[in-house]
Amino acid sequence: MNKRVAVLPLLLLFLAGTASASGFRCGTKIVEEGMSTYELIEACGEPTRIEGNRWLYDLGPEEFLKIVFVEGGQVSYIKEEPNDG
Repeated sequence: MNKRVAVLPLLLLFLAGTASASGFRCGTKIVEEGMSTYELIEACGEPTRIEGNRWLYDLGPEEFLKIVFVEGGQVSYIKEEPNDG
């Protein structure tokens, strides 16, 4: 069997698993969907700004703005946008 053909399914499984993961790093901690807001604050501190269920973290001019959507006391979705500030 060709080695490329044997490796392809493993590569596809790896990519499928990582494509759905959403998270970011705050110092040494990883923030990811499903964690509690308590864990989020422990990892990153208080957000820069809160807009309803959107918690915004400005981690500096060289970093994307992290937008953390919170529902029921948990991180439900994480989005990144260019940091214009």
